[in-house]
Formats: sequence, structure tokens, C-alpha cells
Amino acid sequence: MVLLVAEMKGFKANPNKPAIGVVVESRLDPKVGPVAFLLIQDGTLKKGDFVVVGETWGRIRLIEDEHGHNLKTAGPSKPVKVTGLKAVPSFGQVLQVVPDEKTAQQVLAALKKAITQKEEQKTFKKIGLPIILKADVLGSLKALTDNIKKIETDEVAINIVKEGVGNITEDDVMMAKTTGAEILGFKVKPFASACEIAQKEKVKISIYDVIYNLMNDLKERIASTLKKEEKTVVGKGRILKIFLATSSEKIVGFKVLEGQVQKGNYVTIQRNGKEIGKGKVLSLQIEKEPVNEIKAGSLGGLKLSVEVDLEQGDILEFYKE
Repeated sequence: MVLLVAEMKGFKANPNKPAIGVVVESRLDPKVGPVAFLLIQDGTLKKGDFVVVGETWGRIRLIEDEHGHNLKTAGPSKPVKVTGLKAVPSFGQVLQVVPDEKTAQQVLAALKKAITQKEEQKTFKKIGLPIILKADVLGSLKALTDNIKKIETDEVAINIVKEGVGNITEDDVMMAKTTGAEILGFKVKPFASACEIAQKEKVKISIYDVIYNLMNDLKERIASTLKKEEKTVVGKGRILKIFLATSSEKIVGFKVLEGQVQKGNYVTIQRNGKEIGKGKVLSLQIEKEPVNEIKAGSLGGLKLSVEVDLEQGDILEFYKE
């Protein structure tokens, strides 16, 4: 499995950065504890690095290649086995290197907050809009948070997963990626390194000099979020493998996680909690036999009309309009 993933569509990677990778296999080893098999997508992973992977963290104790050879570092497109995590991560979860244990705990706390609020929103049928808020001074930050509370609606909750004073950093961008948040800055700027990561990870950063403009944009996002919810979601799936990709059509292997998928359904593609594109189901197969429907728990083949590039681990949300 690791080698198959490594041979998939290549990444434009920079080895001179902290690593970002994806879990392709994992297990609990009775001798060494949690073990994860990763594909490094960008940067370089080093022994001793502090990392966050999904909902767990750790410090890398061991790196091995696919032949069992010990490594001190692992670069882009390198499939490796690692130990040192606190718990077994799940397939498709993203690994990111962080500066220290404190940062790891902060990232996990923000993620836990986002997950908790998402569960609460499910209970009360409320939609979440996660943001990271950065301002020039504490007075501005307080004015923003006070105004944001006033524009929340019964249907949409604005979840501030992180707030702070000062320019936008790499850590802010990585937290936005982990939690699916957008970064809003007031009279601040992103560091060049933060801009580079945001562009690569498709994290949106918006900068404002006037509070009114920021609040007006947030109101528009609330309205847009409500409009997106005016559809009937019928199923959810995860991409396991890319078989064929053209500019307008993709054929993938996938698993139905919830509900069911039918030929003709519309689909949104989500990566790291953010929507990256839309498409339509053209055909379905189970073991090379054409079918009109695939239900939860089943594996199958899927032909999509979609223009964005797909990746293993992308989440597919199927709906009817």
C-alpha cells in the first residue's frame, strides 16, 4: 500500500521545510507502541521532530524506509515507518511538524474545540464557520470578537478556533489547515513563509484595515454558508486510489462511509475540512460491474465529472439538489 501511494501523482515539494505527510497505514505494535506508515508530501521529517497527526501527537523516535533501514531524515515522496506517537492515527490523517510540545498541545486543543463545537452544532442543527482571528492590538481584537458575537445567527455559529495579536505566522496557517478555518487579519500582515504555506495548502487569508469591511464579509460568508446547506446530503465517501485523471473527468476507487451514492448525484470534494471543488457522479461500479447505487460500508469504483485534481484521502459528500 505504501509503495502504491508513493507512485501516485507527484507533488511539487520543497525538502528544505518541516515535513507534511499523510498516514497510509497504522497499527499498534506490542513492543514499540503506535506505528504509522507515512508518505512525506512536503519538507523533510527528522528523528526528534515534534509532530501532530490527526488527533494525536508525539516525538519521532524511529524512521525506517520500506526495506527496514533506519533513517535520520525522510524527504518528499518518501514512504516511511515511524514510531513515537502517543496513539495510533487513522488512515488519511495529516502529519505536520511543529516546533515543540507546547505548540503540539495548542494545535490539538484548537482541533478538539472545533470537533466539540461541530458535534454541538449537529445536536442543535447549527452550522459552523471556523475562523482564526489576528489583530494589531488587543483593543482591536476585543472589538472584533465583540462584533462577531453580535452577527451570529440561530443557524450559523462562528467558531474562533484561535485569536491573537501580531502578524500571521506559519503556525496560524497550519492550525487553519488542521481545523478547516479561514484566517482573518486586521491591520496585520502574513509573514512570507506563512503566505507560501497558505498558497500550497489552499488556506485562505483575508486582510482588512476597516472593521466594517471585515464584519460585512463575515455576514456574506454566513449567507453563503446557509445557501450551501439548501441541499439534501445523501452520502459520504473517501477516495482510496486514483485510477485515471483528465482535465474534466476522474476515475477513483472509494469507500462509502455514510448513507448511499447514486448515479447522477452531485458531489463536493473536501480536503482537510475545506471544500476544494464540485462535480457530478457519471457512473458507479462494484467489482467491475456497473451499478446504480453503492451503500455505506461498500467499496467501489466511481467516475466523476470534476475539474479539480483529486488526492487519496479526499472526502466526497454526495447530495441531491
